[in-house]
Amino acid sequence: MKNLLLILTATFFFAYGYAQEDYDEPEVSIDSLLVNIDKTGFTSGVLYDRIFPWAQLNVFNDTVRIAHTKYFEQALLELYKASNEEKFLSHKALRHLYAPEREQNVVDIGVINAFFHTVNYNEENEEEGALRLVNGLFEKIDNEEPAFLPAHVFIAAPLKQYLKGDEIIYRFSNDFLLQNNEEKGTLSSC
Repeated sequence: MKNLLLILTATFFFAYGYAQEDYDEPEVSIDSLLVNIDKTGFTSGVLYDRIFPWAQLNVFNDTVRIAHTKYFEQALLELYKASNEEKFLSHKALRHLYAPEREQNVVDIGVINAFFHTVNYNEENEEEGALRLVNGLFEKIDNEEPAFLPAHVFIAAPLKQYLKGDEIIYRFSNDFLLQNNEEKGTLSSC
């Protein structure tokens, strides 16, 4: 029994060490695949294909959805990263503006009103999209479909998870209104 336990432990450490090897494979970015594509239709500056879509912002407003603090922060992080950190601000920077925890009955309301784009590529059937992958690069298919599909997401959420008190104060501030202007791809606030 001791030998079996020793063999299993050694196998685990060997497998763990092998799995942690870094093969120095270059990471392919979506932008490097789009070098031959006309980007005039890409006006938002936010390409959602640059990140893994944990928050699934492209389908968030398709049904009635409720956002909470963690989801709001994840959505903001994805938009920030999808803009190559040029638009919006990081969720960590935004946290510094939240009502302090000692104000247990005050909650900030965060609003994201964002336009973004996705690549019009259908991996299963390239003819259904506007792009095809040839030799590791996208090229435009000769059809009237745009290379980039516009999308919009609107999210409102409380920026505190727990509140306490007889009277709750909802605080709306321009600091928590995070939006971009689709036409110019720039930040604006109301």
